[in-house]
Amino acid sequence: MENEENSLKKPSDSHLIPENTQINSEKADNSTTNPEENPSKRQWRNAEGAASKRKMKPPSKIRLWGIMLATPIAVFWVFYWTLKWLMNLVNFISVKIQNLGNRELINIYEISPISAGIFLIILGIIAPFLLEAILKYTYHPSPFSLSKLAEKSPLSGKLLQQYAQKRSIPLPSLKLLSTSYPVVLTYGNHPRNTCIVISEGLLNQLTNEEIATIYGTQLGHLINKDVILMSALAALLQLPYCLYSCSARAANQVKLPILPQILGFLSTVCYGIYQFWRLPALWLSRQRMIDSDHGSIQLTQNPNALCRALLKISIGISQNIEQQGYIPPLLDSFSFLLPLEPRQVMSLGSLAANIPYESVLHWDCTNPYRHWLSLLDSHPLLGERLYLLGRYAKFWNLDTELELNEYRPSWQTKSELWGKLAKSYQALPILAAAFLYALGFGVILRILFWLIGKYSHQLDLKSLSWLDTAYPVLNAWGVWLWIIGIIIGIFLFSDHHPHIFAGVIFLKIFMSLIQYWSRGRLIWFDSIDPLFNACCLIILSFSLIIWLNRYFPDPKKTPLLTDPSVADLLSDSEAVPAQAKLVRISGILLGYPKINQWLGQELILQTTTGLIKLKFMGLIGNIIPWYLYPKPLIKKPVTVQGWFRRGSIPVIEIETLKPIRGKTLRSGATHFIFLLIVISALWGTHLIRTH
Repeated sequence: MENEENSLKKPSDSHLIPENTQINSEKADNSTTNPEENPSKRQWRNAEGAASKRKMKPPSKIRLWGIMLATPIAVFWVFYWTLKWLMNLVNFISVKIQNLGNRELINIYEISPISAGIFLIILGIIAPFLLEAILKYTYHPSPFSLSKLAEKSPLSGKLLQQYAQKRSIPLPSLKLLSTSYPVVLTYGNHPRNTCIVISEGLLNQLTNEEIATIYGTQLGHLINKDVILMSALAALLQLPYCLYSCSARAANQVKLPILPQILGFLSTVCYGIYQFWRLPALWLSRQRMIDSDHGSIQLTQNPNALCRALLKISIGISQNIEQQGYIPPLLDSFSFLLPLEPRQVMSLGSLAANIPYESVLHWDCTNPYRHWLSLLDSHPLLGERLYLLGRYAKFWNLDTELELNEYRPSWQTKSELWGKLAKSYQALPILAAAFLYALGFGVILRILFWLIGKYSHQLDLKSLSWLDTAYPVLNAWGVWLWIIGIIIGIFLFSDHHPHIFAGVIFLKIFMSLIQYWSRGRLIWFDSIDPLFNACCLIILSFSLIIWLNRYFPDPKKTPLLTDPSVADLLSDSEAVPAQAKLVRISGILLGYPKINQWLGQELILQTTTGLIKLKFMGLIGNIIPWYLYPKPLIKKPVTVQGWFRRGSIPVIEIETLKPIRGKTLRSGATHFIFLLIVISALWGTHLIRTH
């Protein structure tokens, strides 16, 4: 949570202490490369790098190492739980078919934790070869010699040679992708199978200095050793993504009845698994980007060139999305290994050349809820990364490429943290806020019921004694509540904060060991309290009822912004998703074609002022086939009216979608929330009745 910003606050002087160690520093010659003319024609300051021999002291790696230890454990839990759930589902369906048709089908037995662990270890070992095979089969990279790289960027060739010679290891293998996408990624688990892949689009868009800083970030991953773990995670994620891609492609080609729907549903499940398996790796992915930026600056002493490189990559991503009509699969499937997350930067990269970046990036540096709103992002906020690069430039007394001088921590005092928690419902998305309040007030309600049941014995109220059947926090949910409580306590009473993610994982392991050593005396660690679940579900239902009208106010009573520019929408540094603006804006609807867009995960509006992500929801995405959906309108002009919600990924939640000809489509977001309210209330009531 907030602790994630510690490395993003103003860097402490300990990281910027001059050392006696000298590094080679030379002024780069920008004329060595002739990048393609940028269609945006943006005027860059071209602030210079350092010529000084001062060197920044490397930051502590304890934080990164802690996350690297916790991430494999979390990945194992998520992977094992997914396989267990899928196998139980298959066995359940198999039993039902046997009962209906009197036919014996083979049951799939549950996988053991040891088998799942062995599979993940083997996958980690072969990950570089698997990634190489996927890239070779799908995108056909070609060998890229060091001499050819030196022709494009002499500084990059020298940087790679110095890296290998200093450590007496082979040079990383270099590959080139013949694509206009701005791509650079690194994988490997040993110096002999390490590979750095770069695209022609990135080389043509950047200058000599900028290419060197990008290669510096990749060497930073190698130096920090996080590339070993990220290669394994990337290989694991390719399994469901390849199934998603293949099933969607087959569904688009098959002409038989019903089969396209079956394949479409399979692709949807695979994409959902892909997104679910990404979750435990998000913290590591964000932290490694911060550390690799610092590592690149240590190697090149040119924070301004890296700043320009990241901004130019965002421009290249946006241009390719506009040309392709959707986020290319290469950028989507390998987003963990890329320097930028496409969804996070496509609006920024699509802005006109006369729009100053500082006004748009202000939100990334000052909004108090920005870290909570970016918890599900694979990359840190670009504004914070560029702010840090500006701080590094000031270490050498350099002019900065951007003037990002203001930075505000999410909270500085304990009272500010409590204030943020209390007002979170005014800022967070409705589902996130409702789940947070359901958990908190569910505990309070369960304790209240337990006290009523406890005293009902003394008051001889036998009709209420059933409320005392279990202790309110002595169950499986309670274990996680104790863990969260300990972490919050450390935050409130200590100035030295652990990383939230690593702290939760290690505490869960510690409690599991305590349960194992207790020899059955702490069996409640795995017990289920249906009444506690019922309390949370009922509070969830009430929270959604209370906040529904505030989150989706009456459009007739709300000021309407007509055709606002994307830059104006992004410039409000205090904006949060719950305080949305009603907008009506016209443009071209972009998105994945056919079955790939089954869940509506990638709708984009291309306007005259930039790209903006759209969110259209049927009753349950697009699972209900008869519900109207904007798929036929892709690549056609439309007028969108909806709620602009500012988060780490800006989005317009569609209310109506009107084509030039045809019927106006209405989103089912409020219907989905109402359906969730009903299901939560009925489920909670059922648990109470059967308790």
